[in-house]
Amino acid sequence: MYRSGAAWELFGDLGVTPSGATPDVRGAIAVDGDRVGPLPVGVMTLLRSPIIAGSRTRFGRFFAGLGKIDPVSFGNVTGEAAIAQLVGGGQGAKLLESLFRLAAYSNDPEHASADALLLQLKDGNDTPVLYLDGGWQNLVDSVLAVAISRGVEIRYDTKVDAVTEHGDGVEVRAGDTLLGARTAVIAGLNPAGVAGLLPSVPSVVEGWVQAARPATAATLDVGLPEPWGSGPDFALGLDKPLHLSVHAPVARLAPEGACLVQVARYQHPDEEVDFDRDRAECETLLDVVRPGWRDVADHVGFNRRLVAAQDQPQASRGGMAGRPGVALPDHHRVFVAGDWVGPEGVLVDDGRRPLGTADCSP
Repeated sequence: MYRSGAAWELFGDLGVTPSGATPDVRGAIAVDGDRVGPLPVGVMTLLRSPIIAGSRTRFGRFFAGLGKIDPVSFGNVTGEAAIAQLVGGGQGAKLLESLFRLAAYSNDPEHASADALLLQLKDGNDTPVLYLDGGWQNLVDSVLAVAISRGVEIRYDTKVDAVTEHGDGVEVRAGDTLLGARTAVIAGLNPAGVAGLLPSVPSVVEGWVQAARPATAATLDVGLPEPWGSGPDFALGLDKPLHLSVHAPVARLAPEGACLVQVARYQHPDEEVDFDRDRAECETLLDVVRPGWRDVADHVGFNRRLVAAQDQPQASRGGMAGRPGVALPDHHRVFVAGDWVGPEGVLVDDGRRPLGTADCSP
């Protein structure tokens, strides 16, 4: 979890304090085919890592000046074009692309807007992320408890089929049940899911559906009944869209004395689906970092496709500022919220300010 974004501030307002710890990436490595070297995360690793050979000076200047870059000015620029502008080509370009993937869970440099990518990279560099004790479920449970304490009624067994707006309110149909309210917020669905709840779909919403480019990843979760050892506990792929990190015991996610490592492969929205390839690439990276893990592991789980974001800010739409707002076109009492809505933030940090300023008055 990023600790400098809107979500962190919002959790504080709710009285929820996420617990966890920050991973130590000082021994991190980068993998580029057969080449393995220190991941440039500081001056010393930048100077001695063979991974950045040929691009050392230009990449170093970029990273030293990262704090002075204004991400907003890159809203109409693709990640691919920004990489060429900021660090040129060669190894520096491969490294920056891998850092963008890591920061924003985005493997779509030809379309994703560089404002969002740079914002996430800067936030992660300024304030290191937090690995959450108990995972995200602990945070979900905490927010749920606050909601219930404030009178929110949660219905787990009710599927919403349609949301209809009438003169002085809205009507929500869930099977044979009709619920009336002054306003409704459709949260958590992708653009197609929102369109599916509306009796008639405005053309602009159809445009949202057609333009959506979700960020997804395949993940390999491996539990070992012993300490990780002295090997690198953080690795980034340069030639392949891979990332490895030991999540426990950094956070409390495994039994005492055990560890949990995750390898993620960031999927491109346009690539051919090949889950066997995704798993094989994840396992190969783990082979490089922790040889013999198969003989020790007591838990191996593979998630073929996890959605990190239902849509990404795109340069062709003006980046973050060009994303849909919370108000639905031709609707006055139906609003949307999600990781693809509003001009502020990405991933969990999406959309706090737009939602706070929307007119949801009776």
